[in-house]
Amino acid sequence: MTSAERSVSRRFSSVSLTILLLAVIWSLASIAALAQTQTIYCGSEDGRRNTCSVNTRGGVRLLEQKSDARCIEGRTWGFKSNYIWVDRGCRADFEVGDRSYRGGDRDRDRDRDRDREGDRDRGRSSHGSVTWTGKVNHDVKLIIYGSRLEVFVQSGRDLGQGRYYFSSPLPRDAVITVRRVKGRNDVYVTDQPTRRNDYKAVVRITDSRGGNDDTEIVISW
Repeated sequence: MTSAERSVSRRFSSVSLTILLLAVIWSLASIAALAQTQTIYCGSEDGRRNTCSVNTRGGVRLLEQKSDARCIEGRTWGFKSNYIWVDRGCRADFEVGDRSYRGGDRDRDRDRDRDREGDRDRGRSSHGSVTWTGKVNHDVKLIIYGSRLEVFVQSGRDLGQGRYYFSSPLPRDAVITVRRVKGRNDVYVTDQPTRRNDYKAVVRITDSRGGNDDTEIVISW
């Protein structure tokens, strides 16, 4: 090989090495960009639904709950492609970023968090119901808290408190539903238990047709 050929070969090797180094640097920069995350606060003020705009295509993870009301994914918080939503008093810091980065560690963290939530739920008997039977003349309001239920007449005749029994006490962070078992009345939930209402649930029973209708409802959580 002539000296000229050796010179060309050295220059070619130098250029190749430079290209390789640039490719490695670009790859590392891309991985670092994918691994970046950001923290965003999102809160449900006064128990109302709220949305916080952010790109969530990399996934969302609850970092730290700030509220007394529990933040439960799918119930009181969640996310779409371009925002996080919160409801029923949930306020928290959320981490937004690539969930595939260090995915094993994050999956283990998520599973551990879910196990802890499940333990708390079992310890607090979060599922239960109360059954109320009584007479409604026109419009009454039922207030439920702990293991107590009180009836307040809004309009019409006062026909007494009726009867009720709990399968378990109402948790402070419950989400309730109501089902009519007997009667012609309209029944609906007006308030979920939150800190602003001293963790009391409120159900209304109305009968616009009048009369003393026998009613039985089941309030579940």
